[in-house]
Amino acid sequence: MFNYSNTCPSIDREIELAKSHIKDFIEEIIAELSPFMCDRSKLMRDFVEQYTDSLYEDLEDCFELVRTTNSDMRSEAEKQMQDLQDELENAKEELATAVNDIETAKNETEEVRVELFNAQHHP
Repeated sequence: MFNYSNTCPSIDREIELAKSHIKDFIEEIIAELSPFMCDRSKLMRDFVEQYTDSLYEDLEDCFELVRTTNSDMRSEAEKQMQDLQDELENAKEELATAVNDIETAKNETEEVRVELFNAQHHP
């Protein structure tokens, strides 16, 4: 019922982007602190990868909380929309009942009017 595309792929893309930013940041720190270290060395690549993974693991709960919150909001939106749909259906039923009651009252009023007319003109 909730007509909005699944956001998990977008969240996943942003997580990958965050990981990339973390990696770039670590590489920049290393380059500034140790300008003589070759950025192509296996030692540096391993170091950057290790610390990128380590930092991401520390932050992963934050990203997963976003995913969980998103899922909770989607579920709540579905529930609220269903509640509104139910409320609308109940209102439609009440309206139909009211229209029927009005028609019944009109018919009864017409019958009473005819009876009164007949009583006045045919004693």
